Amino acid sequence: MTTVEARQTAHELIDRLAPAQVNAVVRLLHVLADEDDDHLSPEDIAAIEDASRPGQKFYTMEEVLADFGLTMAEFEAMGRQPDGETRALDR
Repeated sequence: MTTVEARQTAHELIDRLAPAQVNAVVRLLHVLADEDDDHLSPEDIAAIEDASRPGQKFYTMEEVLADFGLTMAEFEAMGRQPDGETRALDR
């Protein structure tokens, strides 16, 4: 597949995704665009390629956090905590 064909296919696939899935893909693309390939291990590259195969189940950030009993708001609040400081989440 040429680069032009791959880009066209990516656009077509993105158009078929639910909004939460589009957000997840955009976050992944930001990581890939900002990441120097020299820092990706062969295992990382294989995992990214595997995840991009048709028919793969994608999980939203909200779904992953729910597995840990967290909401997006709680997760974002954790990110605003000073380094090294931990506290129980207010529920």
